[in-house]
Amino acid sequence: MTKKIKSLFITSDSSSMAGVGPCLADALEYLDYKLISPVVICPWESAGVPTILPRLEALDVPIYIRNLGGWLISPSLWGITHLFRFVYTFKERVWALASLIEREEIDLVYTNGLPCIDGAIAALLTRRPHIWHLHEAINNNNDLRAYIPSWLVQYLVGRLSNTIIVNSSFLAREFRVAGQLKPLKVIHNGVNISEFLPLPVSAEVVSVRKELGLSADILLILAVGTANPRKGYDFLIKVAENVLSKQSGVCFLIAGSELEHYSTYLHDLVVDLGLEQTFRFLGPRQDIPRLMKACDIFVHCARQETFGRVLIEAMAAGKPVISTCCGGPEEIVSDGETGYLVPIDSLEVIAERVDALLRSVQLRNDFGTAGQRRVFNYFSVESYASSIQKIILNISNCRNDL
Repeated sequence: MTKKIKSLFITSDSSSMAGVGPCLADALEYLDYKLISPVVICPWESAGVPTILPRLEALDVPIYIRNLGGWLISPSLWGITHLFRFVYTFKERVWALASLIEREEIDLVYTNGLPCIDGAIAALLTRRPHIWHLHEAINNNNDLRAYIPSWLVQYLVGRLSNTIIVNSSFLAREFRVAGQLKPLKVIHNGVNISEFLPLPVSAEVVSVRKELGLSADILLILAVGTANPRKGYDFLIKVAENVLSKQSGVCFLIAGSELEHYSTYLHDLVVDLGLEQTFRFLGPRQDIPRLMKACDIFVHCARQETFGRVLIEAMAAGKPVISTCCGGPEEIVSDGETGYLVPIDSLEVIAERVDALLRSVQLRNDFGTAGQRRVFNYFSVESYASSIQKIILNISNCRNDL
């Protein structure tokens, strides 16, 4: 009988809104448990933040909540206080992980996300193979800040990994430019397509508008993701002003957590432009599939994105998408077939694309149908999990052959 590969999965972020957390949950839900036996470690999360824990608990796998140190963190936390805490608790954190690896008889360690280095060090100390699955860029990423140069971060990722998984060719190019010689496997994120398929007559279309106090014929333009400067929501608000000056019966929605200072700026900008009734901030939501099904157009105005999971979710829901050319989206969206790709911060271009889709139900339907077909062919969660599973089994088999 084939021995199960007992694998420790560590995620740097268990939020249900960020792409990192849901990507891990997707993989774990579709792995073959006859071949792989998972143990999961999640970090502490702030109270009130929706997480992937309910999804993981439904899988009935061992779950540990641990203090995981971030060697790359939000700029708002970066500084001497955090650095001191990171260094002071480093030995305790790593030895706790190493003890867990030995106690649980872990065969392989898999780190989901760049910000956490603890699992990689613990794998080195216990002589276990380590897979590092990267979702984040280092260069030009205003969401993460390191205490060491980016080239050194990339070097250490390579030294501490048997295999590196990246979520796009865009991210792979960044690591190859840095001279990364370890194997880089590109695995595009997947989506559970059945979760986003709209009903023939979607109840969500009516219920979402009723919830927001909008009439049934209002057209909804949706964006999803944490409100931070990299997502370009300040630019989206200006796009909304341009579009709404030409068309009525339209409402823009943003679903996602909000960073305090940037959020204040966004809310003030909406007021200054007189868009309070036509531009809504929904905050963090647990019903993203419902919102995707209810919207008419999905817009992604990011200034940098290594992949863009929300785009394949919107396409799975049969919605036309408009995205900036900011990295990963160019590998998702077929321009002029499933939606539009536009230059970053190109106000007139993106406003014209939104206006064209608002004016044509046929165009929205054609793009939506083509988008669903593309997700079926290239971005299914089954294919995503299968690709990760093959890498885990291959590394484990190679190690057993030594």
